[in-house]
Amino acid sequence: MQARASRSIPTSSFILSTSLYDEIRKAFGTGQTRKEKFEQEHVVFQTVASVLYARLRIDQLASLGWRVLAPLALAQVLVIIWIGVV
Repeated sequence: MQARASRSIPTSSFILSTSLYDEIRKAFGTGQTRKEKFEQEHVVFQTVASVLYARLRIDQLASLGWRVLAPLALAQVLVIIWIGVV
């Protein structure tokens, strides 16, 4: 086996905060930390709209499908069969 040449791959990481900037800045220092300073430290804040919509997860959508949409589809099939029989 030959040794591979090592490559340097730069990486970065970010903290994605679902909390609003106005709530978080009060917890750091005197509460006067600017948003730009957080961004320099790789802390990114979501907007209000994206925070609200992020609460709708895939498991909630799947649950909605099984609890609501599947029974409606079954009812539709039964109505079509009943209309075809009558």
